[in-house]
Amino acid sequence: MTIRIMPNFFDNDFINNNCKCFKLKLQLILTIFSNLWYNISMKKLLMSLAIVVLILPVFVLGGCLFRNPFDGNTFVSRVEGISMYPTVHDGASVTVRRTQDVNRSDIIVHSFSDYAMGDIYLLKRVIGIGGDHITFVQAEHYGYYIYLNSFRINEYYVGGQYDPVPRHIMTFVNNNDFTIIVPYGHIFVMGDNRPVSWDSRAFGYVCVSTVLGIVFEIRN
Repeated sequence: MTIRIMPNFFDNDFINNNCKCFKLKLQLILTIFSNLWYNISMKKLLMSLAIVVLILPVFVLGGCLFRNPFDGNTFVSRVEGISMYPTVHDGASVTVRRTQDVNRSDIIVHSFSDYAMGDIYLLKRVIGIGGDHITFVQAEHYGYYIYLNSFRINEYYVGGQYDPVPRHIMTFVNNNDFTIIVPYGHIFVMGDNRPVSWDSRAFGYVCVSTVLGIVFEIRN
């Protein structure tokens, strides 16, 4: 599942630029008011002052007093693909908080470079973090069950904790039960739609430095 990052209205550059613009507007208003003070009668001055009071909120709303509720640390992305279904649908938009402080079960956006596809962004769920032991135990008829640090994962987001991971996507050489240890500074990620997801089972561990952020709002 790839991510297309859309322009974010709540962005630091946007806020900073509008702060500068607001300062210039305020200087202009003060200059006009100063000229009026010395050149017109009191009646006209009061009328002009009333006009300034009425139009000032317009400048304020267009300037730096229009605060960014996310402190410029978020971006919105459009989702393309079904590898995170049913949690995230194809065409959904997600709001992402910029951070690399990720934990298990977080849905993240990370960058990925591939010779065929170039630089892309992927949306995946964190299964294990640095130091975790992830054990794949063969199911009786189909796929693998996942154990994290000796406890089976309750993967409610894929339709139930007893749904096994499909075998045909696994690229590990060992066909029997096996355990991997996630290196520190890396994470192991998978898509919720396990039969079709292209994830750490295929391309390996994800370096934390490539994580753009954590999804905190999904609009399917």
